[in-house]
Amino acid sequence: MFRRLGLVGFAFAAILSAQERAERSRIHVDHYVIDAEINPRTQTVSAVVQVRITPVDDNITTASFELNNALNVSRIVDETGRQISASRSTQDFSVRLSFPNPLQKGKSTTLTFTYDGRLAGNEDSPVYGIKFASIQSDYTYLMYPARWFPVYDYTIDRYSADLRITVPTGNRVISSG
Repeated sequence: MFRRLGLVGFAFAAILSAQERAERSRIHVDHYVIDAEINPRTQTVSAVVQVRITPVDDNITTASFELNNALNVSRIVDETGRQISASRSTQDFSVRLSFPNPLQKGKSTTLTFTYDGRLAGNEDSPVYGIKFASIQSDYTYLMYPARWFPVYDYTIDRYSADLRITVPTGNRVISSG
């Protein structure tokens, strides 16, 4: 009896999650240009990230990106330099954007996020008990699950990226891809 209820509950939760995803407006992230500076002495990262998006649905007025809670967004602008209104939810690591004009299906646009913060490895991780980012004096790692750059549809949306990572003399940057 309990097994059936558990399976029914799981199936119901999966259906709700699929409905929730289907009801929200969709975009596709095409490409990132990530300009980041790592400072091991202060354990900080400062970044300016350009995100080229293409709406999959018509008349998109909002979008939600995930970003590590330790990172503070100071500015988000569109390709014309116009400020994009944003709100932060630390509960789900999200930054919710509200566009001044609806985005049209298939018409790409570029958003620029400016942010910084301290990633010492003690911050809340999106996955409890696992450290995905840490900036130390003798090593640094910034992994995708840490959401150290604005992520849309984590593990689902595919994108290309150019990384320009500045580190102190004597340090090396290694990346996959």
